[in-house]
Amino acid sequence: MYSLNFRQAQDLIKCKDAIMAGYRYYIWQLTDIGEPNSEVNEAWDKILNLISDILSKNSV
Repeated sequence: MYSLNFRQAQDLIKCKDAIMAGYRYYIWQLTDIGEPNSEVNEAWDKILNLISDILSKNSV
């Protein structure tokens, strides 16, 4: 089980927001070029799911 204090939880939320912003930028950049790399998409999904899981288990 993960155990975060309030500050750590806030930092993790900021990280999640930054990762999501980076992902949106990545998709936007590739709109004219072609399809995004599925391995990169999968990696982003795993990171975001892990962060969401940690936050949900800490009732943030």
